[in-house]
Amino acid sequence: MQQRRLFFIQLLGLLALLSLSSSVAATVILGKGNSSLLGGDLSDPEDTVVDVGSYGMVKTADEMKPPKAPWRAVVLSPTSPPGTAPHQIHAYQSWQDSPACAIFLNKPETRKWYISFIDGGYGGPTEAEPYACAVQFYQPHVLTHFTLTSAPEMPDRDPKQWAIQGSNTGDDDDWVDIYRCDAADRSSSPFQVKGRTQTILFTSFTSASIAKELGASELKKLMAGLKGTKITTADFVNNHKAYAWFRIVVYSCFNPNSTTFANFNRPPGFSLGQLELFGVPGDAEPIVVQPRVRRVKIPVEELIVPEAYDPAFIISYWCGPPKAETTLERYREIKDCGFNVAFPAIDQLWEADSKENTEHNQKYLDICQQAGLKALVWDGAIPKGNGWSQPTAAEVPGIEKSLDDLIAKYASHPALCGYVLGDEMGMSQHARLGVVTAYLLKKDPRHLPYYNLLPNYAFKQNSEYEALVSDYIDTVKPVLVSWDHYRQMFEGGDERFYWHNLEIMRRLSIKKRIPYNQIIVSLKHMGYRECSEVDLRWQVYTSLAYGSRGIQYFTYWYVKELAWAEAPAMITKDGKRDLKWEYAKKINNRIAKLGPTLATLTSTGVYCTTPLPPGAQKLRAEAPVTKAEGGPLAIGCFQDPAGKQYILVVNRSFKTAVNASLKLHSRVTSAAEISQETGKTLDPQPTQNAPLGIALEAGEGRLFVLSETGIFFQPLAEILGGEDSQLTAIEFEPVNADSKSTGTLFWRRSGDASFTGLPLQPIDATRLKVTLPAAITQAPFDYYLEIQEPDSQPIREPRLGAEAPLVAVPDQSPPTAVLELATAVAKSYRVALTWKPATDDRGVAGYCVYRGTEDAFPIGDKPALARLPANKQNFTDDSPPSKQTAWYAVQAVDVVGRKGKVEYIRVNVPDHEPPANTLSLKAQPGSKSVMLTWSGDLEPIVSALEIHRGEGAQGALTKLDEVTDMAASLYLDATAAYGTQYRYEIRPRSREGLLGESGQSASASPLRYIKRINCGGPEIAAEDGVAWEADRNPEHADLTSSGTAVFTVPNPISGSGELKEICQTERWANRQVSYRFEVEPGRYEVVLVFAETNPSFFSKNKRPFDIVINEEKLAEKIDVFSEAGGSMTPWQFRKVIDVSQRELTVSLLANRAGPAIKGIEVRSVAE
Repeated sequence: MQQRRLFFIQLLGLLALLSLSSSVAATVILGKGNSSLLGGDLSDPEDTVVDVGSYGMVKTADEMKPPKAPWRAVVLSPTSPPGTAPHQIHAYQSWQDSPACAIFLNKPETRKWYISFIDGGYGGPTEAEPYACAVQFYQPHVLTHFTLTSAPEMPDRDPKQWAIQGSNTGDDDDWVDIYRCDAADRSSSPFQVKGRTQTILFTSFTSASIAKELGASELKKLMAGLKGTKITTADFVNNHKAYAWFRIVVYSCFNPNSTTFANFNRPPGFSLGQLELFGVPGDAEPIVVQPRVRRVKIPVEELIVPEAYDPAFIISYWCGPPKAETTLERYREIKDCGFNVAFPAIDQLWEADSKENTEHNQKYLDICQQAGLKALVWDGAIPKGNGWSQPTAAEVPGIEKSLDDLIAKYASHPALCGYVLGDEMGMSQHARLGVVTAYLLKKDPRHLPYYNLLPNYAFKQNSEYEALVSDYIDTVKPVLVSWDHYRQMFEGGDERFYWHNLEIMRRLSIKKRIPYNQIIVSLKHMGYRECSEVDLRWQVYTSLAYGSRGIQYFTYWYVKELAWAEAPAMITKDGKRDLKWEYAKKINNRIAKLGPTLATLTSTGVYCTTPLPPGAQKLRAEAPVTKAEGGPLAIGCFQDPAGKQYILVVNRSFKTAVNASLKLHSRVTSAAEISQETGKTLDPQPTQNAPLGIALEAGEGRLFVLSETGIFFQPLAEILGGEDSQLTAIEFEPVNADSKSTGTLFWRRSGDASFTGLPLQPIDATRLKVTLPAAITQAPFDYYLEIQEPDSQPIREPRLGAEAPLVAVPDQSPPTAVLELATAVAKSYRVALTWKPATDDRGVAGYCVYRGTEDAFPIGDKPALARLPANKQNFTDDSPPSKQTAWYAVQAVDVVGRKGKVEYIRVNVPDHEPPANTLSLKAQPGSKSVMLTWSGDLEPIVSALEIHRGEGAQGALTKLDEVTDMAASLYLDATAAYGTQYRYEIRPRSREGLLGESGQSASASPLRYIKRINCGGPEIAAEDGVAWEADRNPEHADLTSSGTAVFTVPNPISGSGELKEICQTERWANRQVSYRFEVEPGRYEVVLVFAETNPSFFSKNKRPFDIVINEEKLAEKIDVFSEAGGSMTPWQFRKVIDVSQRELTVSLLANRAGPAIKGIEVRSVAE
């Protein structure tokens, strides 16, 4: 799981507490949608921040920061390592295209910040671990007012308890509440169910005091937004404290925290549309400035960014429990040992395709899900061909068909991690592996195609081995490289090959940008010794020091064919835990705390102290460690995407503990350990005046994050070819504040050997600048910065200086004009344009669209109608001038900001017309009511839907009601009378009052009483139109139920009609399950739906129960498994009941294990 940051609310004094708002809902509503925003807030004073369009790419925060963003930084919590849920690496990135920065893009109608509770949201926000989005401004401000806009969908995702806070450091313990909402329910919350994209104003003033708090321009803007509405009560007290940081922090949402969900279309989560912050400049309280991390990062092409398989840090094994031992107890034991991914059964791996093996895999996945494990599966249907030989063109369709069948079997199971393809084959098998891997990643990209490589000692030369690994990566293109190495555990020891192998995998992993995972040995076999706790620890930490994204053990279960003298694995031949199980548990639980951090790091080097192992590297100048003493050490050096440095220090001794002493580079000010107990960063140790001391047991490793001084600057990006260019934002934090430092920018023409220096010019004590003359910017060039303090080593950025300089590519020309500009749609309410892309030597950044009233109208400083990303070659104007001629212009802009030639097009916009009606309407009968649902697209001019109703098939239709929420798709007619047939139609009405034509009609007759409950599950449609309602206990006004839990199976079971899905969920309890219905006296038929879907009860008489309705026992010792004729098969119990009171109670009473029920239907017999 991704490590979560803990936010601690600062305890305030009495005066501060008095200044906070209580949980009173704000009453000032400014309107809905984009137009309701006040605009010009602190996060976008000129309303010029560019929505780049797509946020799913994997780049650094600096690279993805929206153009023209006036803030210094936006910081998000929680975040994920690359490739893991919730798919938000930082505030500007989201695979679901809903990044945190969306709340500053001024587009709440189409943009939102969203975090799923399930996919990395850790079950939902809490007081201890909230969700937060913080923005840092260049100048401190006193907050005077702010607005919040709800997201465009799913009201249950609105924040319930939340706060607006200020800080001057952004540190976790430095946030102060400015406003806090502790709503108990909707009545005390400013967010309302019907108010989608509704903008709510919160102020520190009333209308009477507004002029004292705001300047003239802000006052004018706010008064325009209020449109005459009076502010009668201030929402918070202005304490006149200025902050450079502000954030919204969310402690709960209206949907309860959960990692499961009944309605698969409405998974629990959090969302918000927009935050606007307004204030006046102020002076912040003095703070202690901590050393910042280096801003120069590893170029994105060198970062290791895995695909989105889960988990990103795998702790697993080979040779799992045999099929006969595939039980929940065994896999909970595996989970308890600290593993997060299960491996196939020892007697099922490599077995041929069969129905039996498919059924075993489904059982194995179900059990892993219950145990909290992900799982790798082996299925004999994997298309191996003749020894994995290269496939012919004629074979490929058959391979793809087999893989489609494989994906259909397993891909939907929530426990699946990936598919095992093979183990330790040669280079000739790579072609077919590549075909299989590519197709699996194309059709099922969330799951891992897993294959394991040979070690280097299987080859005569390391060069042969390196060729194998390179060919595998280039041909197969995996998302993870797995490899094994065991000879380091020979009796007597043999490290001749081990360090070579580690360095080869580390180097190729970085070069090819693919992470790797190592398999170590734990079983005594083939000359490898019985591993002690130190042996296992030594293998794990040396592997992690070289950059392994996790670890696997060979083996977990006893392997009779391999083990020497019946040597145990982690589990003995008798199925009992060996001491190695306890060793692995201790190690796994510790490295699992490091995993979320390690999964984000890229190795920058590994260095060993003497005696130097064969294949290892000694300390080099670019390492952050300049001297290491105390024993035989391996020091893994890493960098995260933000440029922060880490070291993982390992004791290479198998026998003795060491007290290591590390002298760190002069730019390193402190080192803080990542705790292997909690995963948190511990208190830092100063390192400039004393070495870093580290106590290490034999084979142990410890991870530290380093704080540094250094050079801070943004690399040259927007350079115009042949023009002077300045690099002005160079900041330097010297070790000695009084020293006289000199700086140089070294440059060379790309391809040349030597560099030429340009002196840096001081701006003040800590900032420098340099001008690159036009002669340099005429063509691409390499460069790096160097600053020399007296009596200190020079500091370079990038760190390797001339060995790895930055590359600048000046822009030589503006982009071309767009091609084939055309009108796709021309209506009174919408004009749609399309074009083919422009080209540019540096790349097109996007397009500006303008609208005018004449041909070739001048662009000049005219504001753009839209700014579009480069990948979008179309534009829709939803507010064109009707019944007029409009001219549109499209202009390309390159990555440097140069604008291309303008292309114009004339559009004759027609007059307004009645809206089209393409809605599909359905009518579902209910108890003395009819539910109408509709689907289809509505034109943007539609402002209301009129509901028309008539009696009988030919009765005249009259208007019944209207719906003005265009997001709605249902309407309940509660005035319908039992026994009457009704016919309904829906007609759209435009904002101009034009009524569309009649569309599809639907008919229904209300029932006297009918209710269907999908026990433990979501709403499911039925063929007769009466839906199985979601079991939303206790939200039903006429229904109460009891049952302690919900059990779910991932796929529909065999059955007829909707029973396939009804039987996927159940409500169960240890002693009794009850449902109580409020009904009128009369005769009712009760139908109870059962199926045995829990593997724990797949045999006769495992959980018999009695059925009691209205205190009458109607059936005794019902055994669903026997009644249905086996597992995974529906069975129904029916009974007609006379009810004299106003309630009907259905109860299941346990005889042995807890009873469970899938569905209940109650209907009056007359129906």
